[in-house]
Amino acid sequence: PVIQIGAYTLVTVDEGYAGVTQDNGKQVIIPGGSVALLTHKNWKFEKFMSEKVQTNDIPPQTMQTADNVLLSVSATVTWNIVDVGLAARLAAQTMGIQGGGMPKLKDDVLKQALASMSAFIGSTRYTESLGVSAANATAKKREAEDERTGVYDSRGLASAVEHCNEVTLRYGIRVASVNIISAKPADASLTAQLAAAAVASAAAEKAEIEARGQAKALMISAQADADAERTRAAGSRDAADKLESSELAVALAKLDRVGNALSSSSTLFFGANAGDLPGIFANPAVLQGSRAQK
Repeated sequence: PVIQIGAYTLVTVDEGYAGVTQDNGKQVIIPGGSVALLTHKNWKFEKFMSEKVQTNDIPPQTMQTADNVLLSVSATVTWNIVDVGLAARLAAQTMGIQGGGMPKLKDDVLKQALASMSAFIGSTRYTESLGVSAANATAKKREAEDERTGVYDSRGLASAVEHCNEVTLRYGIRVASVNIISAKPADASLTAQLAAAAVASAAAEKAEIEARGQAKALMISAQADADAERTRAAGSRDAADKLESSELAVALAKLDRVGNALSSSSTLFFGANAGDLPGIFANPAVLQGSRAQK
């Protein structure tokens, strides 16, 4: 990509890269996807800088949470150069110094990402994120208070990225993401204790779900009984309304009730009033029937 032709230099820069040159000590950036001819010997090519997305690992680091738990945290950071001129002028070594250029930029980004992630971890409470019940309750509480819910909280990690970019954008670098790969207590005994607490929390969650299910089943059963009673009452009321609206039905219902009331030991007297009783008792047929029953 760089061809020396006497006092001239021909530079070809691929897309996704930028060429850094010095023209009598003044920085000149050659954009990607172009060819430039450096027209005198004091116009020197320095180096290529990549504008591609970079992803680097942050090795395990010991960090302290807000509830004083020491965590061994490993993460990755994704970043890229958004202003080559600014990055070359302020952050990269462009005069052939050992370890300059992209390696130095990478170190600067990783250090800043580590500082931002440490600030995020220091504002979280690790123990509140353990267990299903605890995590759900804590998430609702923190959500209402607009606070972070754990070391894997997406909003908290986004704030760490913002914090990181406040610094890195000053020298032409944009951090796209900071992702925590693992975060575990540095003390093995504490890990065992927290695991036992998580198991107990899961058991409590199971009991809570079962209790809620039983309560819901009882409510459904009670509702069904109430609906059945209302249906029966509505049917009875409807039948009564139909009887009342039909004279024939009323007469038949009366006959049915009278038939149910009659038995072998029952005697009914039909008359207009009490004054008819002497005439009834004077009837020989009635008296004979009474003697026959005796």
